[in-house]
Amino acid sequence: MINLPRSLIRLGAQASSKQAAIEQVAALLADAGNVDPAYLGGMLAREGQANTYLGSGIAIPHGTPDTRHLIRQTGIAVLQLPQGVAWGEGGETVRLVVGIAAASDEHLDILRRLTRVLADDALVEQLSTTADAALVQRALTGEATAEESAVSTSGPDLPFSAQVTLPNPLGMHARPGTMLANLVRRLGARVRVEHGGQSADALRLMELLSLGLKRGSVLTVRADSEAALGAVTDAIRAGLGDDLSLAGPSW
Repeated sequence: MINLPRSLIRLGAQASSKQAAIEQVAALLADAGNVDPAYLGGMLAREGQANTYLGSGIAIPHGTPDTRHLIRQTGIAVLQLPQGVAWGEGGETVRLVVGIAAASDEHLDILRRLTRVLADDALVEQLSTTADAALVQRALTGEATAEESAVSTSGPDLPFSAQVTLPNPLGMHARPGTMLANLVRRLGARVRVEHGGQSADALRLMELLSLGLKRGSVLTVRADSEAALGAVTDAIRAGLGDDLSLAGPSW
């Protein structure tokens, strides 16, 4: 279960820029004792490496590998920006900023929980505008309902398939998930990833993260063409941009 005391939820906030939003959510984590104040530098550096926009008006800023020693306790902080703030070069507007501090593969459980809940567009809209911190707390920490936590168990009938083992030291976190989604988008292909009886559209980052894939997970990849299948499985074997020799968190 995600640890989210009400002191780590700030509603009705405003931010003039992405950096200002990250500074606010980092301050929440630091004030609560989850991180050293210097962790902010890692969050800003990570954002410079790759956009942490998750989709549906949600961003998940977090630190870099060389700042994980600044994490004192795993946790998240939520900054609600009802008016939104520009996030990235793609014109994305973020209204929920979920700052994450996790020094181990605990982040996979956090991401799985967040993505399953936040995949509900109606719930995201409610959390982006509510004045009730308890609602945010219940949504992100309570037991998900069957509707909230549902992950597709089937998809379109795709004729080509192969199995591949995920080699990433920290599993399918946000960065390799984004790399995979971008690859499938460039290919113009239909691709699904299956594991444990669940299936995710490879174009949808939140669906991929909701599978909670860890290093060593055996995936079934299905595609609408043999060429797309080969490109995707090769990219997964190569680590999707992650350093496969890295022992610590790289997400």
